[in-house]
Amino acid sequence: AAGDPNINLPQCLSGRYGEDPFFRSLLANPKAFPNFLVSDGLVFVQESDRRILCIPDVKIGARRVHEIIISHAHLL
Repeated sequence: AAGDPNINLPQCLSGRYGEDPFFRSLLANPKAFPNFLVSDGLVFVQESDRRILCIPDVKIGARRVHEIIISHAHLL
C-alpha cells in the first residue's frame, strides 16, 4: 500500500543491493568505496559517528522503494 508503515524496510532490502547497478559495483569492490559499510545484507554510508541506511533502486511488489518511502513521509 502507498507508504505502508507496516513494511519492514531493512528486511525488505536485505540482500537486494545487487539489483541496483551502483550498489552492485560497491558490493563487487567494497574497498573502492571506503565511506560505505555492508552489514547483515544492508548497505550503509558511514558519516562521522552514525550509519545511514542506503536505499537501492528496487521494487517491493509493484512499487519502487523510493516511491514507498516518499509516500510514507507524506503521511507523517
